[in-house]
Amino acid sequence: MISADCMIGRPSEILYAESPKIILHDRYEDNLISIINMTDGRCARLLQEGNGPEDILPGFKIFVSPGNQIFGIYQSRMGKLNLYDLDDITEENVYPLSSKTKISIEEEPTAANVIPVGKYYVGIGMFEQGRLHLYDQQGKYITHGGKYPFDGENMDSKSRFFAYQSYLASNGSDKFVVGSAYGDNLEFYTVDGNGGIALKKKYGTQNVFFSIENVMIKLQDNCMLGYKGAWGGEKYCYLLFSGKSYVENNRRTIGGQYLFIFTWDGQFIKSYHADREILSFCADEKNEIIYAVVRHEDYAVMRFAL
Repeated sequence: MISADCMIGRPSEILYAESPKIILHDRYEDNLISIINMTDGRCARLLQEGNGPEDILPGFKIFVSPGNQIFGIYQSRMGKLNLYDLDDITEENVYPLSSKTKISIEEEPTAANVIPVGKYYVGIGMFEQGRLHLYDQQGKYITHGGKYPFDGENMDSKSRFFAYQSYLASNGSDKFVVGSAYGDNLEFYTVDGNGGIALKKKYGTQNVFFSIENVMIKLQDNCMLGYKGAWGGEKYCYLLFSGKSYVENNRRTIGGQYLFIFTWDGQFIKSYHADREILSFCADEKNEIIYAVVRHEDYAVMRFAL
């Protein structure tokens, strides 16, 4: 268990851990990020939610890319991507924190999520063409790639996006992974030097069992819950997997107990089974430790040795 000398709220996502700090997406009052010092338990908070010039509006995705030392927040409603130096996310540099770079994803509809892959950005969303879109350093659309699994290519853009909504992670260089939240579709891609998206490895045997009601996905009880998190290390790709049916998981869509480790070429390395439900995780590759937000009485932050 990781202890802290302050109230850490109800953490929804663990983003990065490198001794002595852990970075959490943890709404507390108006702040979005909590930093815990593992040495003495001290906490700091930064990045305010609101309408100020450096504030973050609701409807966002947060990521950390250790490969290029970037901390990012993508505000999907506006298509705005704020990038920070990971080294600036510290207890001493709390507020206001100015983003190093601000990028507008110039496309309609805007992507639902965007991550950096080398000198490009990859987005996933309700696109008419392709499952994935590639953008340059200014956020301009370059090309599309990837196909939806099973019968996804025959669906309308909204239905297939909801059915095969996914977690993304990158090695920070030229490779990334797409893990479907429902079913077990898993795909590994490379972005080549000419700005193309190439599928390198694909897994998947279980389709998604669902319907669309009031523009929302409704899972059937026998639908398999798939990948519940993806984290990109420089060496390996780490994936949280459920494998339970929707009804077995008490009709909740979050959480899993299996951690799968792959190379960035899509070769399976090993798997772990945690003794409790993990809601979010990150890896310390150097010290071979997994840090996770888990269900423990309520919510807690724990570490697991690999």
